[in-house]
Amino acid sequence: MGTAFHLIFPVLNRKVTLCGLSSLKLDAETDLRTVPDGHYGAILNAAPEQYRDSVLTTSKCLYTKADSHDDAKKKVSLVHEVARHTLNFHSEKGPVFFSFGVVAKEARKFRVIDKFTFAQGTDRYNLSSTSFSLKSGTNFDELATHYAAIASAVRRNPKALLTLNRLNLFFAKESFEDRVIDLTIALESLIPGQTELAYRFALYMSFILEPDPEKRSNTFSLFKALYSTRSKIVHGGALRADEDSVRKVQDNLEEVGRLGSSAIAYYLFYHSQNRELPWENHLQDLVIKSAARIVD
Repeated sequence: MGTAFHLIFPVLNRKVTLCGLSSLKLDAETDLRTVPDGHYGAILNAAPEQYRDSVLTTSKCLYTKADSHDDAKKKVSLVHEVARHTLNFHSEKGPVFFSFGVVAKEARKFRVIDKFTFAQGTDRYNLSSTSFSLKSGTNFDELATHYAAIASAVRRNPKALLTLNRLNLFFAKESFEDRVIDLTIALESLIPGQTELAYRFALYMSFILEPDPEKRSNTFSLFKALYSTRSKIVHGGALRADEDSVRKVQDNLEEVGRLGSSAIAYYLFYHSQNRELPWENHLQDLVIKSAARIVD
């Protein structure tokens, strides 16, 4: 038997439901499966103290193949953020938590040779009672295509990892202010330029997300309110619950997050296709020329 290297992220959600599957393949190198008996002890011993109660013999783990220890370390951020985004995007209940990971070497025996921890924002969740489940009827081919496209886009543009990280934190954090800031930072990275940013932020979001002109004004209003609320937070202004923009975001925060996740997926799908037209020009064409969106 040769030497194998694994990058492994235990799922800390107590219950994981994969639409009846025992395992889920994301690509040729990466899959989500129950931790094997021969790996459990080493992974548990490597777990940070605060997460040990969440690592069970029945836990799911995200496994990625690696050619070496160095190869595994190079893959950590990409696999961590892209897998979280892909699973959250297709979730019915969640989010999914990978709060630490390990690199393992397997030859005659399985042993952990490195480990990592991540800021997850798990403060609003009791991991012992938090479940994750995929949407009923999930198309697994589409899920794998989503993962591959997002991973391809990140390889072309590593700065997109920050976008995904902030989006993933939005779904995990408790504080309203933190969630607004994280989501807005994630979405700002899609908008080129520095002038009239609040207006262009809402305008481009509405055209990315809503092909129907009759419905587009509602999306514009929602993201205008998000940006206004974010500005009040970062500039130290008091948030008044009776203020229209703040109330609109508070009442619709989960929907804004869902829409924001779709906008980021659209942006990354665009970049995964190696299109000659720059992203900024594509945004302008959506608005000025009523160009077709690349995906519905």
